[in-house]
Amino acid sequence: MAEEEKKAAEKGKKEKKEGGGKGKSIIVGLTLYVIQLIAVYFITANLLMDKYADTQKINLANKVELVEEKTPEETKHFLYPVNDIVVNPAGSNGASLLMVSVAFDVGSEEQVNELKEKEVMVKDNIISILSSKHLQQLADPTFRDTLKKQIGYGITQLLPDVKLKNIYFSKYIID
Repeated sequence: MAEEEKKAAEKGKKEKKEGGGKGKSIIVGLTLYVIQLIAVYFITANLLMDKYADTQKINLANKVELVEEKTPEETKHFLYPVNDIVVNPAGSNGASLLMVSVAFDVGSEEQVNELKEKEVMVKDNIISILSSKHLQQLADPTFRDTLKKQIGYGITQLLPDVKLKNIYFSKYIID
């Protein structure tokens, strides 16, 4: 009888060990899976996205410098508007349109006159920049600052004597 009790006790221990082993392996597996997900998220969010964002900021910051002088003239705004420019975004095949109105804040009335004299060139520059962007980019509100910088860079390359203080979108409609 003692021998039968020992066998029964050993059999019970084996069953407990086998059942406990499955539960432990599931918990360990889930824990490792969650740790892996967290690691992938942090690598993607912190390393890759930060590097991409930093390179975009640096590239654009190197290309255009808006005038930030603190003078009494700063209270005066010399604006040159370019109204109702309509473009087809890249890759839209004419199915979508973007209509914008842009105003350039410059340092003097003479600079406004220079922009007026070269209005066709200014409009062409704006159209070229806007039509090279995809609808997904243009629909992103955070991308508008990038557009302003790119337009500003294009204008400063085209007209080096014009010093831009700021660029404003007074109309920005996507259809």
